[in-house]
Amino acid sequence: MIFNCHDGFYKQIDGLAMGSAPAPHLANGWLSSYDKTIKGNSSLYTRYMDDIVCISKINKVDSKLAEINKIHPSLSFTVEREKEGQLTFLDMILYNNNGQLSSGWYRKPTDTGLTLNFHSLAPLRYEMSVVIGFVHRIYRACSTWQYFHQGLEEAKQILVNNQYPLDFIENIFNLTLNKLLNVGLQQNNENENDAVDEERNTINESSLDHDT
Repeated sequence: MIFNCHDGFYKQIDGLAMGSAPAPHLANGWLSSYDKTIKGNSSLYTRYMDDIVCISKINKVDSKLAEINKIHPSLSFTVEREKEGQLTFLDMILYNNNGQLSSGWYRKPTDTGLTLNFHSLAPLRYEMSVVIGFVHRIYRACSTWQYFHQGLEEAKQILVNNQYPLDFIENIFNLTLNKLLNVGLQQNNENENDAVDEERNTINESSLDHDT
């Protein structure tokens, strides 16, 4: 790829162009080919692009890091260890309570809390989307209702600081949460119906075999 900079033209000879639409998908597909090697014997492993969380024995962390940094010259991983039973991963904070894992919503200390102001010259649906986005993000990040409630209270303060009316916030919070719960209930019902259908088919097949 050829691109123009302030002091001339350059040819990119490695990697992907920043901001290119297919770049994240290509990078993720390329990294997925190394998942098996990176995971190793870990009982927990998940990856989002180049952010990885996994379980490793304390005395094996350094050797594992050295191993995966030899996979490819363009890969250079760093490691962050659990501290006081806590570890951050993307917008989640993971809690380890004697092997029992849970998660809550996390924001970096450098996060200023600045978002689209309610009185900005933008359509109302944009302000609504900001509130809805907070609910979805926190709902996905939290594993318990306690952490979810804490996250919503934190988000509510951020929105108030950006001049969102409290009744506007709470109304959209309630509507969005009801939709999320209804979707979850519908999916559970569908899964239960699939299980019932599968069991019914199994029974029918068994009866048919018995009759023959």
